[in-house]
Amino acid sequence: MPDTPAISIIVPVYNAAEWLGRCVDSIIAQTFSDWELLLVDDGSRDSSGEICDRYAAADTRIRAIHQPNGGASRARNTGIDAARGTYVCFVDSDDWLETEYLADLIDYQSVTPPHCDLVISGYSIVRDGRARSRRFDGADGIAAIFSLPEYHHLTGTPFGKLFSRSIITGRHLHFHEGIHLGEDTMFVLEYMLHCDSIQYSAGALYNYDIHPGSLSARPCSLESAWLELNTSEAIAAQIRRRYGLGVAHPYLTFQCKVHYGRLLDAITREPRRRVRLDSLRRLDIAHMRLVNTPYTAWQRLSLSLLYGGHTLMYDLITRLRQRIR
Repeated sequence: MPDTPAISIIVPVYNAAEWLGRCVDSIIAQTFSDWELLLVDDGSRDSSGEICDRYAAADTRIRAIHQPNGGASRARNTGIDAARGTYVCFVDSDDWLETEYLADLIDYQSVTPPHCDLVISGYSIVRDGRARSRRFDGADGIAAIFSLPEYHHLTGTPFGKLFSRSIITGRHLHFHEGIHLGEDTMFVLEYMLHCDSIQYSAGALYNYDIHPGSLSARPCSLESAWLELNTSEAIAAQIRRRYGLGVAHPYLTFQCKVHYGRLLDAITREPRRRVRLDSLRRLDIAHMRLVNTPYTAWQRLSLSLLYGGHTLMYDLITRLRQRIR
């Protein structure tokens, strides 16, 4: 393997023995072969670590790194620090790639001479064996990310992208380890602050598997939800300045709505009543009014209570609803 492969592929691994072989085999099968694969075993309790070691022993392009459990962000950061490639891409251990995935990313990377700062591709969401594609269609330039609502979801994950390692290391970018949901979006947005050129692949060659054990299915803690909201707001402020977006820009209000939803969910699940009420009183109601558009009758009712200052009633009915669901 060359000292500087074209692509460093970073796969955080935790208790993924059921899916890891499928993931790694799909990487080995890529038609583009100038890559290194960093399997970062994050203190797995199953046989994932042994699987990583077997693949590393069989292919010199693969390295197995073992560390105590610290979460997906820490595992990705470990991979970033160990990477040697010109470019970096991330793959989740329970996902898999079509054989042309890396070749497609590299092809689009070379469209903008001498290079492109970021390539974003579509992906297929696989749930219960059924796939649904999210892809770009004729997008062009950085503004497309912010101007077209159908593309908002495509920026929220580190997979389906080809990053420049020189930007990551030169700007000291890492995943926020204190945040357990939403840190993916924050990493991508922080990276985009330093991009001058973006290319979009029309393909959907990454398969994103959603199942009960996937990270996306897990709720976040109240502490993490607050940290996520505050950090994302700080990044959003930088995005507004960098790209001249208004406070009520649909892309940013979409992101804020997601974070507020997670926070309200975390508040409802908090067992200590005083902590719940204190958190509700800390909310920036004026900002919530700006970014939240309730879709259901329940959302309209609950948010109207919150906006009207009826904190105790909001807490009562949301807790009751949680118990009967």
